[in-house]
Amino acid sequence: MRKNRRFTFALLPVMLLLGLSAVLAFGGVTDAAASPLEDYRQQQKELQEQMDSIQSDIKEQNALIGNYQDEIASLDAQLVLVQQEINALRNSIAETNAQIDVANQQIADAEARLAERQATLESRLVDIYMYGDISIVDVVFEAATFNDFVVLYDMVERLMAQDEQILEDIRQQKEIIEENRQLLVERKADLNQLMREEQTQAASLQSLQDQKYAAMDEANMTVEQLKAAYDEADAASEQVAAEIRKLLAASPSTVSFGGAFIWPLPSAYGPSHVTSEYGTRLHPILQVYKTHAGIDIGAPNGTQIYAAADGKVLYVGWISGYGQTVMIDHGNSVTTLYGHMSAYGGFSAGQTVSAGDVIGYVGSTGQSTGNHLHFEVRVNGNHTNPWNYLN
Repeated sequence: MRKNRRFTFALLPVMLLLGLSAVLAFGGVTDAAASPLEDYRQQQKELQEQMDSIQSDIKEQNALIGNYQDEIASLDAQLVLVQQEINALRNSIAETNAQIDVANQQIADAEARLAERQATLESRLVDIYMYGDISIVDVVFEAATFNDFVVLYDMVERLMAQDEQILEDIRQQKEIIEENRQLLVERKADLNQLMREEQTQAASLQSLQDQKYAAMDEANMTVEQLKAAYDEADAASEQVAAEIRKLLAASPSTVSFGGAFIWPLPSAYGPSHVTSEYGTRLHPILQVYKTHAGIDIGAPNGTQIYAAADGKVLYVGWISGYGQTVMIDHGNSVTTLYGHMSAYGGFSAGQTVSAGDVIGYVGSTGQSTGNHLHFEVRVNGNHTNPWNYLN
């Protein structure tokens, strides 16, 4: 992002200045031997190179934005999972708290029973202390018969043993409940620790997501600034193109347009192979609606490209966006443009060509998403619908 910021705030003013002052800066001829037409063509080439660079930067920024969107979506999914874990831990803690409350109540009940049984035993011990030990003789004298003696003695023994057993049972139950309660308390502590860790992870993920959103916002802002720079350079390029048209008008063509063009590719790649029509479309790089100045005809790399009519080669070279390009002047202010070539034919600027001559080969140079010919028709420099001229 630091690199992009340097472009935005350092290169952008230079771009805008070049775009706005292109015509003024090169308005005069500094070299007496230089051709004004060539001067303006050089200006246009430089502006188009700048526009090409801007489009590359926009493509890079859009790729970054796409990456940020993917990363944010991934962080969203992770946050959902972590929040689910936190909710599950909260439920487990609430359930453990309820179990601890039950254990506390059970311990309280056991302590109450133990205290009650302890009081009963202590009462008996007081009676024994006050009235002396219950001995065999006491039981004998109390019994009316031998059977009564046996029953009374057995009852006393059982009663004492039962009291002791009940006390022991209650103590054991209390110990077991206390052990379980302690395990629950430890489990609750573990759950709380896990929840703190999950909350820390969630906070970290949220912070990272906020950073990604900020970076994506910055990239979007950079794209908008790049688009503004592109528009400025595009406007300056059009001003230079206007100057070129003036110079061409001042030097009338020696050829005369016949009124119609042949198809610029072999018949195997006819009108059914048109992949993009003339007119307004969503620009694949800028992602804004722009006028598509020609038609795109799909064909394999290396397919021959024909001159659409007799004429004079006006330009052979690289043009931003178009890649390797040939332009032909057909007279009557009508020109054709052939873009994205993989290689040129055997003609150079200034030479005459006949309809059907091979002027180049299909490719994917410049701002292109695949092998095809970009074909334009221009009248006095202004693009027009090629279908109005094609046979």
